[in-house]
Amino acid sequence: MGTAVDTRSTLNRDGLTWEQHRHFSEHGWVLLEGVVEPELCQAIREATERLVGRFTCGRTRDPADRANTTAYRDAHMHDPVFYELYRIPGLLPAARQLIGHDRIRHMQSFSVITYPDRDRHAHPEVVNDRRMWGWHRSFRPKDIIKPHDTDPRLVHTSMLTMGMYFTPVSPEHGVTAILDRSHTYTGPLVEKDEDTWDAVEGRYEIVQPTAEAGSIVMFSESTVHAPAPIYSEQVRFAHFAWMAVPWFHRFGREPYLQDYFADEDLCDLFAPCVMDDNHL
Repeated sequence: MGTAVDTRSTLNRDGLTWEQHRHFSEHGWVLLEGVVEPELCQAIREATERLVGRFTCGRTRDPADRANTTAYRDAHMHDPVFYELYRIPGLLPAARQLIGHDRIRHMQSFSVITYPDRDRHAHPEVVNDRRMWGWHRSFRPKDIIKPHDTDPRLVHTSMLTMGMYFTPVSPEHGVTAILDRSHTYTGPLVEKDEDTWDAVEGRYEIVQPTAEAGSIVMFSESTVHAPAPIYSEQVRFAHFAWMAVPWFHRFGREPYLQDYFADEDLCDLFAPCVMDDNHL
């Protein structure tokens, strides 16, 4: 299993502290604890379960999860409770800090139910084979990691992932595994996840934060990461959202009647991508 990391930090209404941004710049990720209130965690878990019989996209086809994960793309399109995640005080300011742009865009999101790995008792050697965990990243650092405008100790990432966990997480409970500091890895993108592991094995430490329900891990999409297995009996509920600078091509769709939103932050967050200088 990965190394348990207890890096306690919280989120304030203005976003990240300098120390939190510095941790992200050095390590490629930052843990924010106690961000999602317990009532919202419960509401999100219930809404995610409702999607099972209504709008499910079914079991994922990623062989790394061995058919123990169900994911739902852009759940805000089906239940408005998911918009409340983006209204959490300080969350969007934190994303803007790390991305380095005031007008960030929502690219896509997945709400995920992950069940305990079915082979954890009978075939632990299969579950513990880290090569097959599904290590990946979407971009090389040269494409999305940028220096901060004024502080040479900080960086921005043009594509940011936010992993929101609505149950307690730890290496035992299957929290996302991250290769610490791998956002600086200059190697090429490869087609097979196991080839990624072969290229970086031994270069970086595996970290898996330990935190209570309602915690969020933000990491760059140049950071190598994997959907680690669940060894405990707990079912994990999570929501992964990708945010980016406004000129990135969107993977998902704008919500129906998005232009009628009363919340200006959400209206801009889910607006179409732009390329002209007047909007940048």
